[in-house]
Amino acid sequence: MAPGAHGVSARTLSEAVDLTQTVAQYASYDVWHGVNPDFADLRSAGAEVLQLARLTVEPFDEGSFVIPAKLEAAEVEVPADGRRRKLTAQDVVNRFDAILTAFQTPQPATEVSIGVIQAIEALGRIIRREAGAVEYSLFDTIGRPAKPILVTPETIDRVTQVRSTRRPSEARWETLEGTLTALDLVRATLQLSPADHKGRVHGTYPMLFQPSLVACLGKRVRVQGQVERRGRSIVSVQVLAVESLEEES
Repeated sequence: MAPGAHGVSARTLSEAVDLTQTVAQYASYDVWHGVNPDFADLRSAGAEVLQLARLTVEPFDEGSFVIPAKLEAAEVEVPADGRRRKLTAQDVVNRFDAILTAFQTPQPATEVSIGVIQAIEALGRIIRREAGAVEYSLFDTIGRPAKPILVTPETIDRVTQVRSTRRPSEARWETLEGTLTALDLVRATLQLSPADHKGRVHGTYPMLFQPSLVACLGKRVRVQGQVERRGRSIVSVQVLAVESLEEES
């Protein structure tokens, strides 16, 4: 609560719970599918992923704005490289912890999705309005507490800085032409075989391009975006525009 205040508005309380649930869902996506820095659309995450991150709120302590909540989803098995691995709600808690901890230092880690960055940044509305800070106290499966995590105005500033670095810079944009050889609709990743480059280039794309990319699978395309290179070799591409070249052939 803000200094001198004796309560918070219903809007602030409901937003805090809703945004916490959203961060937990992105954490669940990360442990299920792996971290995709471009992922931002939970609608494509799948019901099982969201169920694994489902928060249950318990009764409040009298006179307290501490919100007791737990993840109660059962253990699930997920196919992985021909085998099956087990995921638990505790895996989601651990990823939730890692995501928020990543922004606790002056030089925050950037291996987080753009969607979760936007969700944490939205907590800034609560802090600016009346909350002062949002504190998370996480526990393991046997009730042992971890170090509390505070989301403060400084935290939000770091999140905003990371988000700003995700904005495309024209100086880093390149145009690539080649054949779209593979497309992962869940992880929002692709593989491109450029005409002037040996091997395949791995890439990511915003979900809004998915219909266009599906139509181009196996065809020649021209993509624009942020291209990462190592020497003369192309390491990856973050696709920000796509155009079919089939009519030109």
